[in-house]
Amino acid sequence: MLSQQGGIQNSARVRLKIGRWPLALTWELEHQDYQSGRSFTDRQVTGPFTYWKHVHRMMPQGPDACVLEDAIEYGLPFGAIGRLLGEPLVRRRLEKLFAYRHAVTVEAFRRDT
Repeated sequence: MLSQQGGIQNSARVRLKIGRWPLALTWELEHQDYQSGRSFTDRQVTGPFTYWKHVHRMMPQGPDACVLEDAIEYGLPFGAIGRLLGEPLVRRRLEKLFAYRHAVTVEAFRRDT
């Protein structure tokens, strides 16, 4: 993470460095649609996608449990060529990212119990 302004709240921003030199990019996201304990949305301000919207939802499943749901919409640059070449790469990276996030989340809750 390069910088963060605010927490999980409307208009808070985060700047990330993604990739490795010499192809590293800066990705800036803004939090929107914050609903305490329920959801928030990340929207790309600047970055590698033509469009990025990531909705994080926490859905209660009783007094001590919830289900985390992520819904992502994105557009790739360079039209049909970008979709043809980029889609498999983006999908693999997103799958890897969410597998990691799932493992980290599970481990964090194991430590808390």
